[in-house]
Amino acid sequence: MKKFFLLSLVITTLLFCPALFSADENEEITEEQWKSFFPFAHSIEPLEGLKPHEKAYVVKSANGEINGWIFRTDQIDPQIKGQVDQICAVVGLSVEGKVLGINIIKHKETPAYFQKLTKTFFKQFEGHPADSSLNKIDAVTGATRSSSAIIRDVAAAVKALLQNPNVKIKPQENRTEK
Repeated sequence: MKKFFLLSLVITTLLFCPALFSADENEEITEEQWKSFFPFAHSIEPLEGLKPHEKAYVVKSANGEINGWIFRTDQIDPQIKGQVDQICAVVGLSVEGKVLGINIIKHKETPAYFQKLTKTFFKQFEGHPADSSLNKIDAVTGATRSSSAIIRDVAAAVKALLQNPNVKIKPQENRTEK
């Protein structure tokens, strides 16, 4: 009888509470999330030119100037899974073509492995050029699959975003030292 009750409980939970087991890919980026990368920005607007199921945002100043872009890795193709499932990160991208950083907001990875991803790992993304060298960020020993998935997911999403004709990176000025 106990087995039947437990089985019924598990089935009921799976049927009626799927949010407990999956990230909601329809969630919007919160003001707190985009302000963490763009503290002086005024607003965000949906980025046009994406596939119907994709979401990314243009970050703007009070005078309407574009400050950069922000997106969730689970809302831009291709979606890459970690050891267990997709790891959802919010990524900020500057108009200069630099990754401002990443914040993990959801994951289902094994906690013992995922906790090995320290600030040192995530700092590698900050200020990194948004190009193919993102794939060369160092993975973390002991959390290789999770950290490699994050690296590949961010790199692939940034690449996809940069292919959007509405994302225009400002060329870097050549500065010469005198």
